[in-house]
Amino acid sequence: MNQININTDPKINAGYQVPDDYFLNFEDRLMSKINQKTKTAKVFSIGQKKNIWIYGVAAVIVLSIFTWIYFYQTNTSTLVSTQEYLAYSDDIMTEDLVDYLTNEDLTDLEKELTSIDHQMSIYLNEYL
Repeated sequence: MNQININTDPKINAGYQVPDDYFLNFEDRLMSKINQKTKTAKVFSIGQKKNIWIYGVAAVIVLSIFTWIYFYQTNTSTLVSTQEYLAYSDDIMTEDLVDYLTNEDLTDLEKELTSIDHQMSIYLNEYL
């Protein structure tokens, strides 16, 4: 390896030369820039904080009302639909069903029921 001698080797120029009076007036320039950039503090009045509380309370009230309406409608609709179903099912007679079903429907229904019975017996034999 070559040894580098600071005194005899040529020096490399940095490429940038600092102006002569740069550090003499640096403090003045810095202080003038700081004074230009200082921001004024925001002033909050008591009324603005009061408005935030009012908006928050209003949001909670609206949310609770919508939640109550949602659950109330869900409960009443299921009760009404159950009552309608029971009232409708009392009116249906076996003879009415026979009038609407064709022979093909009855055959398909019988096959499906026997298939379900067969699958249930297999399941019961395997797991019991």
